[in-house]
Amino acid sequence: MTARLNEGAVAVVAASLLFLLPIDFSRRQFTISWNDAAKIDWGTILLFGAGITLGSLLGSTGLAETMGGALSDLLGVSSLLGLTLLATVIAVIISAARAAFGASAPGGYSRSPDPHPRPRRTPSCRPA
Repeated sequence: MTARLNEGAVAVVAASLLFLLPIDFSRRQFTISWNDAAKIDWGTILLFGAGITLGSLLGSTGLAETMGGALSDLLGVSSLLGLTLLATVIAVIISAARAAFGASAPGGYSRSPDPHPRPRRTPSCRPA
């Protein structure tokens, strides 16, 4: 039996090393500073982490195989090329639905570089 470290522990140690490994020790300049870390888009990192976690859970519980088999039987697709095309079509449909929501959401669904954007003024809400 081989002893292995937990993936989460390895990630925390690796992230901690970024704050400890010096670039220029005489000037106390390290690989990353707290100000640099505060500018990281953590939402994107969490999105990737959640996707990886859900994907591994789908694989380990057998749900991915069950869903794939059900879709294959339902649509009569059994070849690898057919399954790849089916997955591509589903991904395009999901992306198109997200883009349509982003375009039609009130106030827009785009990310603003300002964490606290001020509402836009329209001609109907000008002060008197």
